[in-house]
Amino acid sequence: MNFKSVRLLFIENDIRDVRVVRELLGETGDGKFQLEHVDHVPAALTRLGEERFDAVLVDMSRDRGIDLDAITHLGEASPGTAIVVLCDHFDESLSFKVAQAGAQDFLVKWQGDGFLLARSIRYAIEHKKEKDHLSRLACYDGLTGLINRSLFRELLDKNLCQAARRGESFALMFLDLDHFKEINDTLGHDMGDRLLMLVARRLQGCVRTNDVIARLGGDEFTIIQDGITGRGEVETVANKIIHVMKQPFVIGNHVLNVGTSLGIAVYPEHGADALSLLKNADTSMYYAKEQGRQNFQFYTPELRTRATRRMEMQRNLRDALGRGEMKVFYQPHFRLKDREIMGLTACLRWQPQGEERLLPPEAFMPLAEETGMATALGEWLINSVCEQHRAWREEGLPAMSITVSLTARQLRQSVLVDHIARALDRSGMDARSFEVELNEDLMVASTDSQDSALVRLKDIGVSIAINNFGSGSFSLDCLKRLPIDTLKIDRSFVRNLSRNREDAAITAAIVTMARCLRMGVIAEGVESAAQLEALLEQGCHMAQGDFLSPPLSSWELVRLLRERETAYLEKAG
Repeated sequence: MNFKSVRLLFIENDIRDVRVVRELLGETGDGKFQLEHVDHVPAALTRLGEERFDAVLVDMSRDRGIDLDAITHLGEASPGTAIVVLCDHFDESLSFKVAQAGAQDFLVKWQGDGFLLARSIRYAIEHKKEKDHLSRLACYDGLTGLINRSLFRELLDKNLCQAARRGESFALMFLDLDHFKEINDTLGHDMGDRLLMLVARRLQGCVRTNDVIARLGGDEFTIIQDGITGRGEVETVANKIIHVMKQPFVIGNHVLNVGTSLGIAVYPEHGADALSLLKNADTSMYYAKEQGRQNFQFYTPELRTRATRRMEMQRNLRDALGRGEMKVFYQPHFRLKDREIMGLTACLRWQPQGEERLLPPEAFMPLAEETGMATALGEWLINSVCEQHRAWREEGLPAMSITVSLTARQLRQSVLVDHIARALDRSGMDARSFEVELNEDLMVASTDSQDSALVRLKDIGVSIAINNFGSGSFSLDCLKRLPIDTLKIDRSFVRNLSRNREDAAITAAIVTMARCLRMGVIAEGVESAAQLEALLEQGCHMAQGDFLSPPLSSWELVRLLRERETAYLEKAG
């Protein structure tokens, strides 16, 4: 049998026994054992730190002075090395104890020939490999190779004990990927898995070798940054992570933009136990998301109050539809040359029970996405808009088009198009008066199913707009391939239009491109007369914004339309 060469370290202070072991192993005739001898455990620990050995042979006879703690220290010094214990007589109790201390085999000295000794050493090595493999499966994430939740908790507890004993600090970072669910749902779990593997590699390149990175599950990762002396060190690593995660991930033919949101808790300032640190780092991560994503936030006590309010909001959101707390407001689109109202954008608002304030979608839709409420809210909004359109027609008002925002997740649902078709049919609303808009930021991954939904919407007569155009990653190829009718220029360009040449140039380019592609174009977020004038100079003739009209309730809109109709008749008369 062709055995692999074995590097063996023998701890023995009697040179005669060393000579016996060499002779016994020599009897095997395979010449594959490379034996090195040291006199005592400290010397063995030094050698194990310098070089790799396959196995350590330890003589624990009564007169050798080696105890169980020594076995433990040897295992800690070289975790991948097998340990075989020699003793001058069989002791079942000792055999059990050395196994608990980390040894793989127990032999009575010179009982048997060299073949038995060689076989025992090789068995110990294979047993150690198998045990390490099983341990790795239990403690490491099979996809990314990072440590898993179980081992992470052990290491976190270990860090807490060491930091408390030494009076040191360490940072716990909690992060997940922005828009990972969209990618996983649209491109499939295989693509999501490949992305997670690339993320793990990037994270490993951002930290020191002694820092701990773990994947807790899904797209959630944690990092323990040990032995920090101040926040500056933590901020450096956090900034590096944010930067590298902003860079596109190229997987096959797909270019994916994800980014990350990162929360940080520092021991002992933000918690003295594992549960507190994890909760506070997690709370900080959600605050980072609320601040616009792709940033990091340190924990503060105020964030715990915010987290409590967030849980309360989550409970209330589940009952909001049943209690009639959801409202629809309508913001007009104006033709700039004569201020004629050409259409409306439906704006969802939440008025929690007993409160006068109206919450905009950005205050509750991310939470609705997490809790699965977004689908129900989206369906309710579609039904409400169609029914309101019917009520206005019955009042004799003009049948204006209404735009409804959809999330990428709604677009991926196979029942979406059928739901819209049924709502239009029940209300008698002409599909040509119904427009859906998709936030450009959410169109991070175009798929056949997503594209198919847009084509089906177009087939039933529904118009399609891209919201916040120019601020995200929507490609020009998508504009060419997909049935887009309207581009809505992002408010960030409109805001500085009269003062910033670059924003003016981008706006003009969008207008020209839309015209060449035979698409409509609407400027969003108009807040001043100067912006209106600048838009007209750039060739944009449609706009919406609070300067022209804020979102209105249905009765406020009816009053506005009646007033404009009366003014028109008086002028004509």
